[in-house]
Amino acid sequence: MGSSIEIETFVRYANRKYDLIFIDGDHSYEFVKKDIKTALYLNVPYILLDDFTGPDAPCRIAAKELGLTFVKEYTNIHNNSNISCGFFINPYYNPSLDLSQIKKEVEEHIVVEAPKPAPIGAFKKLTKLFVKK
Repeated sequence: MGSSIEIETFVRYANRKYDLIFIDGDHSYEFVKKDIKTALYLNVPYILLDDFTGPDAPCRIAAKELGLTFVKEYTNIHNNSNISCGFFINPYYNPSLDLSQIKKEVEEHIVVEAPKPAPIGAFKKLTKLFVKK
């Protein structure tokens, strides 16, 4: 998809619907958490995280902190190695959510005001849509 730290990643993919996003990139805690947030912003119902092995795996910790619902761990998926993947349900998923307005706000910010920092207000609005009630 692209880098989760770039606002353009959200803009590029916000007009599509996804059934599942597989996250396998920079495996540091900071970046995997950003990758998961991008998947949440894209309103995907299912997320599969690579390198899920061990209780201290950064993706395991980030998924728990962000409130993903754990379903299953798949082991030995990389040519008989010890590496596993974690399968999760996005508890914030909303099948009727339309990202087009938020996408438009983000695009306008990029076009009109770039290269200022990302439009935090748009992301805060989007994040509120995912808060459990």
